[in-house]
Amino acid sequence: MLLFKDSKAGYPVYMLDKESMHVQEGRIVNVGQPYIEPAKPGQMAPSMQRIVDVTVEADGKTLTYAIPEMLSVTYAGNMVISTEREDVVREVKAVRQHSVSVIESVDRHKSILEKCDTILAELDVEYKEKRERDSRMDRLEDGLNTVKEMVETLVNGIKRSSL
Repeated sequence: MLLFKDSKAGYPVYMLDKESMHVQEGRIVNVGQPYIEPAKPGQMAPSMQRIVDVTVEADGKTLTYAIPEMLSVTYAGNMVISTEREDVVREVKAVRQHSVSVIESVDRHKSILEKCDTILAELDVEYKEKRERDSRMDRLEDGLNTVKEMVETLVNGIKRSSL
């Protein structure tokens, strides 16, 4: 396991954007000297965690990340950055497993929504009235669409017969 503090210019860095699920390999451009993380506004004493600034070039962009020196994988927003390919593979597997779980739970959540709607219709007068109003509006729209289609058919029939 290669820690960020031990990496050197030219070493590979693996980056996973968990938002777009895009992975890319970058290169370390520079690794600064470790330093104590300064106190944040409102923080009485600085943390004793040592940080190292790591500059990475990937996809034509160069960015510098402040990373705890004893890590080989870190997170910057939706980005996973690691000195080891295996760390990114582990992250991808975790995201995949989460998505599988979500997909498998869709039917259960649809059932819960139906049950919630039923309970709310029984207990919440405003909710019941809104649902009934929405249902009437939907039926009216369907009826108007049917009339519109009938008129269009009639107009087209008249046009064809007059030609």
